[in-house]
Amino acid sequence: MGTHNEYLIPFKGLENGIHYYRFQVSTDFFSKFENSRIQKGNYTVDLIFDKRDQMMILDLSFDGNYSGACDRCLVMIDIPHEGKDQIIIKLKGDSSSIESDEVVIIDDDSHEIDVSGFIHEMIHLHLPLINERDCDLENYKFCDHSILDKIDREQKKEGGSADWDILKDLNLD
Repeated sequence: MGTHNEYLIPFKGLENGIHYYRFQVSTDFFSKFENSRIQKGNYTVDLIFDKRDQMMILDLSFDGNYSGACDRCLVMIDIPHEGKDQIIIKLKGDSSSIESDEVVIIDDDSHEIDVSGFIHEMIHLHLPLINERDCDLENYKFCDHSILDKIDREQKKEGGSADWDILKDLNLD
């Protein structure tokens, strides 16, 4: 992957306290990561960087959209997407310290941190399970109506939706 200079934060000479950063993340950003699920997207990422003596707290939040095939009608749509996360970075001379999902350990000799990996991971971890928009609210303006009509015909042919009442008498013992 390599480092992304625009996402490097030099923290060695930085005073303790709160510092604010804003990053624009676009399609070019995602193309630099191997196996990125997002091929096309546009986000604004805000970072509140709280520097302390032996640790840093990164509060990341993002808002934007990515392009994906709708899981309902298969048309390519821009899917709104937002989220936030917190990462704690501890400085430690001993490289045998144990990291976790929330805590990252870096060497005392480090003087800058590349936040691009944190941004990429955070956006991907907050991806919705289903690629779709609220079609009812938007009056189906993004939808492929021929696919939706075919789905409606199939549901009517099958008698509508599934009958969940037949499961109430199911004996699993």
